[in-house]
Amino acid sequence: MRPTQTEPWRDKIRATRRRQLIGSCIFIAALLAYAYEPEANVRHNPHPSQPYEITIDLHDMTYPEDSVIAEAQFDIIDLSCIPVRGRLWNPMRIPPATKFVDIPLTKGTDGKYRGYAFFDEFMDEDYFGLGVCKWTMPFMATRISSRGISFSASVKTKPSHKESHQTTYFHRKLFDPTSAPNTILGYHTPEAFENATLSDLFQIHLDGRDASQ
Repeated sequence: MRPTQTEPWRDKIRATRRRQLIGSCIFIAALLAYAYEPEANVRHNPHPSQPYEITIDLHDMTYPEDSVIAEAQFDIIDLSCIPVRGRLWNPMRIPPATKFVDIPLTKGTDGKYRGYAFFDEFMDEDYFGLGVCKWTMPFMATRISSRGISFSASVKTKPSHKESHQTTYFHRKLFDPTSAPNTILGYHTPEAFENATLSDLFQIHLDGRDASQ
């Protein structure tokens, strides 16, 4: 009997399909590798030692405040300790999510609110085997609620800054809950309000200072 022979075009189709299958497997494996996002075991520092005080001064508000809260923001800025991940066609370094920590406040006899956050609130650790990731506290923020409206302000903070100051201005007409959003951010200069005088505005002063000494 003569050996069975396959037609050349069938062999070409089979070879092409094998290459396509192998290529698809390689692509899927690479995609899964890039899409995998290892988790960072972020831990609070049990003994923080770098306190930074925030002082909140509400100047000439139209109505008294109903509540005042504050929080500190923490991020990893230097991404060299983060592995490259994300989609195969768009690799990137994705740090652990921004952390927010509430700042307990007390109201002084002068009417100002004060509290403390810590630059070393989170432990700097080698999460991914690429070097130690360092947490920073770039901002401290406050939200003041009055008559159903919230006014938000923030101040930049750095360990190298012994003091930080920021004044945020708000227009009094924003106290009308029918014409204002739930949370108002304000401006850092009164000139941002057209045709408004200082008597038309109230202010939130935020002061930060190194309290480690």
